[in-house]
Amino acid sequence: MTTEDVCNAVRQLRKELIDDWYLTRVKSECNVDVNGDQVVPFNTFALKTSIPRIPRCDILRKIENIILKILKSLEKGIMPSFEYANHSSWDNIKFSVEFGLETIMEPKTSKISFGSKRSRKKFDLLLKLLAIIYQLVQTDAYRTKRDIYYQNVNCFKTQSVLDTLLNNISHLLEVPRWDLHVLSTSKGCIAGDLQFHDANGNFICCKNTKSGIMLPSNVMEINNIYTHALFILVVEKDATFQHLLNYGISEQFPHIIITGKGFPDINTRLLLKTLWNELRIPVFGLMDADAHGIEIMFVYKFGSKCLSSEVESLAVPTLKWLGLFPSDIKRLGIPENQLIPVTEADIAKAKSLKNRSFVKSNRLWLQELEILLEQKQKAELQSLNDFSFTFLPEVYILQKIASKGWL
Repeated sequence: MTTEDVCNAVRQLRKELIDDWYLTRVKSECNVDVNGDQVVPFNTFALKTSIPRIPRCDILRKIENIILKILKSLEKGIMPSFEYANHSSWDNIKFSVEFGLETIMEPKTSKISFGSKRSRKKFDLLLKLLAIIYQLVQTDAYRTKRDIYYQNVNCFKTQSVLDTLLNNISHLLEVPRWDLHVLSTSKGCIAGDLQFHDANGNFICCKNTKSGIMLPSNVMEINNIYTHALFILVVEKDATFQHLLNYGISEQFPHIIITGKGFPDINTRLLLKTLWNELRIPVFGLMDADAHGIEIMFVYKFGSKCLSSEVESLAVPTLKWLGLFPSDIKRLGIPENQLIPVTEADIAKAKSLKNRSFVKSNRLWLQELEILLEQKQKAELQSLNDFSFTFLPEVYILQKIASKGWL
């Protein structure tokens, strides 16, 4: 393996990804048969795309219409209610190769009625949160979810309750979470060859950090993104992220590294999609060889059930799974003392993943899950440190890229 092998593999992959993206976009936006005689010049579209925003006036109008509907119901002696798409059911989800997990056209709905004792409290909380959001959008102000919670702790009881209500309102208004002017404190970190300005105009350089830069809360407002990176590396856990910063990949391969510290929050996924939209460079996923790690890889790649309505803004279908594969456990000869027996929960999760339509249609993903179930052992990325502290960055990652050993 040489430096040129790695660079050539990345450049070729980038060209393939851009070509695929371009042809898909031409086909969908221009209704052109890309296999036919019609040809659209490449410069018809800019490579950069942006995540769509909902105008503030439209959001205010949506909320006003909901309040007006409530008042009209009360005038008629009808108990008012909220109705929105149910994103807890897989029945409302379809899979698209281009975008990932999408909400179907006519999803089943959830109804929260003021006339029902069981849902009256939730109705009140939704109404209160709508009032807070209306004021924020109207004044073009932002507040953190944490701030709203602690100022209304007697109402919302827990932050998870508030989080669920925000999702419900997002589905009710058909407005993305990030356009509701309620910010979440980011848990993800980023490092590497990347510079940008945040929402407050601060210049952020991610290059010379020893522990990573916390992701900004208002990802949608970052701008002036600049990099020389060849690729983006998404790692599952903070421990792997910190290890790669300490024993980094050679500077011959400029890159960006990002972690959601486990299951990724919205800001981590939003930033990753923003970087893909802006830079069009390959994105590689590095996860533990277990069912949980594989599921996280799929969330980055195809999105999640509860946020399927925002899949085009959060998922990166071009992401390539670099490892750690369950098949790598035997292939690399990871020592027995570094392996962990799978639990009943692991088995249930792996079987559940096998039943997803996009897994059933991919023989190699299905094979990796079957290997995990057969060998009944899993491994964390940190287990590779048993070979040497530099094995992961200098051998495993670079050889996988050079040999195009991704899935």
